[in-house]
Parts: sequence; structure tokens; C-alpha cells
Amino acid sequence: MRSQFQCWLRILCLACLGLLPSQATATLSIVTSLPEYEALAKEIVGWCSPLCAESDEITITSLGRGTEDLHFVNPKPSYIRILNNADVLIQNGAGVDEGWLPPLIAASRNPKLVLSFDSPTRIMAAQFVDMLQLPSTQIDRSMGDIHLLGHPHFHLSPTNAILIAKGLTEKFCFLQPDSCSRFTRNLNTFEKRIEKKLPIWQKQMKPLRNVNVIEYHQTFAYLAKSFGLGLVGDELEPKPGIPPSAAHIRKLIPRMNAMDVKLLLIEPFHERKTPTFIAQQTKAKVVIIPSTIGGVPGTDDYISLIDTIVSRLVLAYASH
Repeated sequence: MRSQFQCWLRILCLACLGLLPSQATATLSIVTSLPEYEALAKEIVGWCSPLCAESDEITITSLGRGTEDLHFVNPKPSYIRILNNADVLIQNGAGVDEGWLPPLIAASRNPKLVLSFDSPTRIMAAQFVDMLQLPSTQIDRSMGDIHLLGHPHFHLSPTNAILIAKGLTEKFCFLQPDSCSRFTRNLNTFEKRIEKKLPIWQKQMKPLRNVNVIEYHQTFAYLAKSFGLGLVGDELEPKPGIPPSAAHIRKLIPRMNAMDVKLLLIEPFHERKTPTFIAQQTKAKVVIIPSTIGGVPGTDDYISLIDTIVSRLVLAYASH
């Protein structure tokens, strides 16, 4: 009987020991509004999965998903709990998430997420980059989903991705000085990977330099500047965030033909009927490209995102 008891006690002890890793409390919970910041934070931390021993003291969670229109994320009640437990929040800072994130932050009642100057726990990614399309005149929401603070999709520039990663590294080093050497080492590795890929991307995109393209929504300005695309001044939307109207399309088609627009860029979550119709009436070819991590299969990190965008653009232009 005593032997049986000891056997059960040994099994219980082994079971308890097996549970210890999953019960360990994370020392830093990082929440991001958008998938691109989750991906960049993981590069710095060295986080690869919940089973990574090196980074098991840090969790990283994105509220928005790459398959969503990130201007209009569905604010789930579970996000309030996630934000309540957050030590750090990384958000866009230029308007992409302003329509849905602030009420969730307020409901979380997390003092770490109170907005303050140069906060290490409420981080605005926009502070790390030079913004494009800063308004030169007074604008308001009657003009559509206009970019009041400049163009917010700055992560689509590989050089901006490095700048954001550097800014995040500085913040993380402040929060966890003992891990700063690790963060800095990972940053340097990420920067070298981007610097190695950039000339390859530039070479692949060379045939598209100065080729006129049009976009469904104002998303790809930084991408166009990085690779020399001739992004025309029109979009399929008559105003940002406003669905294309028949009247707008009738005016747009002859302008596209006059400008010899070759590619029509749309994100995966946009409807396809209107772009397909316009392509049939013009010389443009529709190309679906993701604007963030997870937008299409195979875009699990930043470099695979740009790889996918570049390969889809090159293939579409080559088959034009």
C-alpha cells in the first residue's frame, strides 16, 4: 500500500513539474494594434513561438489580423482583457487604428497605456519615420478617410522597417535593460538581412521603375517610393474609404488609358468586381498584393511580406 502511494506521489510530482513552464508568468506582455508591429517586435525579441526557451518571458500579440481591413477591425470584448494585461502597446500613431483602438484602451483601464510624451509603454510607430503626404491645407473627415497626420502605411518601406525596429529596440532596452544586448544583437541581424535583400528587391523591380500603377485605396505610397513605381494621383475610391461609384469609374477609365496605367493594385480584402471591370476597359492588369503580415499565405514575417509583394508585382507586369 505504501509502495503504491509512493508511486502515485511520484507521478503527481512529475505532472506538477511538467506544468511549471506553462504556469510561469510572463515578465513582459507586448500588444500591437497591427500585425506589422508584431512581426518587427518578434524580430527584436528573438521570439519564434510560445515554445522558444530564449524568449519565454515575453509574449507578443497583435489585435488586428492581416486578412482584415485594419482601418475597421472588429473590436472584440476579448481585446479589452488583452489590453488590460499589457505592459506595452505598439500602435500606428498616424490614424490606421484610430477608429477602433481608443475605446478598447479606455475600457481596459490600464494605466500603462495612458498616452504621454515619449512613453516606453504606449509606443507610436509613426514617431520613428519621416511621413509622406503630410497635409498642406486644412482637411476634415468630409473628405473621406483622409490621412490627417500623413500617410500611415509607412512600414511598406524596408528602410522605414529598420527605423521602426531601431525605435522599438530603444524602448525595449529601457524596459528590460538586462536583455538589451540580446535585443541589440537581434536588431543588427534583422538590419543586415534587410540590407542584403534590398538590392535583390531593387533588381527584381527594375523593369517596373516609372511604370504607372493605380491603387484601390491609398496604401502603397511608401512602397512606390522605395521601388520607383509611378503611382498615379487617382485611386479607385473617389475619396479614401468611400466605395467606387459608377460616376467616378466613368471618369477614371479614360484617365487611366491616357496615363497608360499598367497595374491596378488591390489588397486581398477589397471586392474584385469593380477592379475586374476597370481592367477590362483599360490596359491595366489587376494584381492582389498584401499590405501587411498574414495578408496572404506565406507572409509570416516582414521579409516574406516584401518578397511576396515584389514577386507578385514582377509576375503581373511580366504577364501584362
